[in-house]
Amino acid sequence: MSENAKTAAIVGLVVIAVAAAAYIVATYDVTGERPQIPPPPPTDPDLLLYSEADTFDTGFDQVHAIAVGPGDLTYVAGSNAVRVFNSDGEPERELAISGARSLAVDADGTLYAATRERIYTVADDGGPTVWKELPAGALVTGITASEDDVLVADHADLVVRRYDRSGELVNEIGAADEGRDIRGLRAPTEALDVAVGPDGLAYVTNPGYMQIEVYTLAGDPLAAWGEPGTDIRGFRPSCNPCQLAVLSDGRLVTSERGEPRVKIYEKDGGFVGVVAGPELFPPPPAVDARTAERPANYVAVDSVDRVLVLDPVQMTVRIFVEKGGER
Repeated sequence: MSENAKTAAIVGLVVIAVAAAAYIVATYDVTGERPQIPPPPPTDPDLLLYSEADTFDTGFDQVHAIAVGPGDLTYVAGSNAVRVFNSDGEPERELAISGARSLAVDADGTLYAATRERIYTVADDGGPTVWKELPAGALVTGITASEDDVLVADHADLVVRRYDRSGELVNEIGAADEGRDIRGLRAPTEALDVAVGPDGLAYVTNPGYMQIEVYTLAGDPLAAWGEPGTDIRGFRPSCNPCQLAVLSDGRLVTSERGEPRVKIYEKDGGFVGVVAGPELFPPPPAVDARTAERPANYVAVDSVDRVLVLDPVQMTVRIFVEKGGER
């Protein structure tokens, strides 16, 4: 290397170092106090279709999933158990299932709880039994039970597996297949979820593309919709939406991470409105909001279409009801 080249390289390094130092000084509070981060602007009230009606504490120090079953019993997965609450938020029972990350309850009241190693079922007042051993390395981030099937979203393999009620694999949904014009799922974070609508179709998050994809249960692709964007009508980049739930009329409830917001879309992707805006979900007090992404809220829907939001920061279930129809 010539002397001129060496000099240029040294000057370049110095410029980078000075810029880095300036950035540190500009973005860190030298007093040691946590910087004051302005809250996000309030959501346009014309877009807010729901209001918060109630809340209850889960009693957990970590939460991972929520589901609603018959009788509007609410199931919440914590780090060392699954707790069951009645429709008033009062605890009913506790199930000894450690490490559950995803929950689903079918129309008969059977609970499906997925850990990293296996899926448990709990029927009636019985205890947990192993329904399915998972392959090594699997990471279930979403599970739902339809009339005849159980659909399991595996973030590790980026696929949704459809099982019959005995646990036998029927087919896969969402895996890349050029011959069927399926591009495949992308999920840089653990944000792969699935829901089955009353139309019998599977709705799958594809957060790497900021979209939701629609399939038949046999795995045939039908549609993909959603646009990235910071406007509340779109899905905020990147890796959104994270969670899904389905209202009784087939509309979808979505939940996003980062700037958390819970919204409603028509099943064909038309934006309907907002359940809860990001102003309702401040970051954890120990986290610098400039650099940390707030996790997505977990969502579920009960028999009267109340939207239940499991807040992973406050460890509470927050209940939202449609304006004008408070219950």
